[in-house]
Amino acid sequence: MVAGILQAVANFTFSWQAWIGVNHAALALAISTENFTSAMGTVVFIAYLSALCTSPAHTATQFALLTAVASFGRTTLASITGFVAAATGWVVFFALCAAAAIPGLLDPVDIDQAREFRGHRAKGTDRGGRVLRRARRRRASGTTD
Repeated sequence: MVAGILQAVANFTFSWQAWIGVNHAALALAISTENFTSAMGTVVFIAYLSALCTSPAHTATQFALLTAVASFGRTTLASITGFVAAATGWVVFFALCAAAAIPGLLDPVDIDQAREFRGHRAKGTDRGGRVLRRARRRRASGTTD
């Protein structure tokens, strides 16, 4: 979540640079900020994809498919950004790019809740794993219902 927020904020550095005009120090700061936050976001994204690829027999295939799906939007939407920048100007364009990150920043909350729900159901648990613990105790003690 932090890396995503920092990536969105990094777009504002380009907006700021466009607003102040030609300034090599501002451009260097904007590029450095973008590179640093992009690296952070890439590390988090790779870790997330690695966590999704759980089948040892199909990890490479799953990883390849997930990275291809993830790059689809970036590749497709990149073709129209020149028109948007020309129509709105660079300051507004980079502010719009930062705003475009908001849906992605809200989605991890849903993903965590879904994963927690699936994890409890898949393990045969409810309310903190009580069902599973009871079953283990019964097997260990040799009692059955």
